[in-house]
Amino acid sequence: CALNLLVLGPTSRLKRISPWLALGITILLGGVLLFVDSALPVAMQQSNGPPQSLRAPWLSVHVSMMIVSYAFLTTGSLAVLGGIYAIRYVLKTRPNSSESTKVFNFLN
Repeated sequence: CALNLLVLGPTSRLKRISPWLALGITILLGGVLLFVDSALPVAMQQSNGPPQSLRAPWLSVHVSMMIVSYAFLTTGSLAVLGGIYAIRYVLKTRPNSSESTKVFNFLN
């Protein structure tokens, strides 16, 4: 079985549980989800399609621009963090070398 669930033991260390127990938990949770889905009223199980506001053509443009802006924000943030860690690494590993002196002078 490919299920490898880890749980906290009494000594707060992670330990593996039996694959059969993991399979049983998976089947039990799947049954609960199926029961909850079938317990919904019929009116809630049928869909009438998206409302008018979600069918507007500007919505796809808006969502695309939001995804692109978050991608640029994430990329820029990671670049800044990488630069900070690179400068920190240079200053820590070579405190008296010419490279760290150049970086230190550049920052000041």
